[in-house]
Amino acid sequence: MPEFRLTQISDTHLARRMTSLIDNFHRVSEYIDARRPDLVLNSGDVSFDGPTERDDLEFARTPA
Repeated sequence: MPEFRLTQISDTHLARRMTSLIDNFHRVSEYIDARRPDLVLNSGDVSFDGPTERDDLEFARTPA
């Protein structure tokens, strides 16, 4: 049976103003790029404060 590789990340909390969280996300992205999983699942909060800060949502969905 072929191997299936899954990487799950959670609560990235991306926001333009949160540079330390952006740096963390870049480190995670480098890990994912190196491991080349078959599927990446992002569970949890993608943006830092999406319900009240629309820019957080827009930033979180912008390609890196």
